[in-house]
Amino acid sequence: SAITLHFMDENFDTGDIIYQEKFANKPIISLTYSKYKLIHTTGNRQPYEEEYFERRHRLCLLQILAVYDDKYIEPLEDLLCAICEEYTWILPPHNALPFNRFDYTIIDLFSAETALYLSETAYVLKDKLCYDIKSRINARLYERIVKNFESREYVFDNLENNWCAVCGAGIGATYLYAFPESFERVKDRIFGLMEKYIL
Repeated sequence: SAITLHFMDENFDTGDIIYQEKFANKPIISLTYSKYKLIHTTGNRQPYEEEYFERRHRLCLLQILAVYDDKYIEPLEDLLCAICEEYTWILPPHNALPFNRFDYTIIDLFSAETALYLSETAYVLKDKLCYDIKSRINARLYERIVKNFESREYVFDNLENNWCAVCGAGIGATYLYAFPESFERVKDRIFGLMEKYIL
């Protein structure tokens, strides 16, 4: 976000140190099915979520660092590809049916947030990212967010809690960053979600 970028403008060295200590020499870990299914077999969500959120933390850090130093573009592109390759962006507890566990047509808090991260990264870095990466991101965003959001109603459409705010904001920002020409189609629904949370 613009606020984060302003913060990092003053603290780039700190961000670089964090990246070097936590991620520079650490390979991108595969998000395995054996950990994904633990919520269904043991009720334990932690092993999968630790690796899932570590990827998002790494993405946010690389996004910021790549704005200031091109040496971070290549590891950022590798991570973007890895996230695009995730079969689903939904956290296991939000898709806890005993069947169809990898239903990527669901939109939850974190799939909407992931879409925001990806669309923002592609928008902020523009021509620094290669065309193939940007195309892949847009294809995934359309497949998982735009197509699904416009094809059905979701549980958060009828809630008045943080799901309205987080899902609405993530979806709305994804449209504005990646598909601005289509935002008019969903504007009223997005604003409605925001109003439900605020009011």
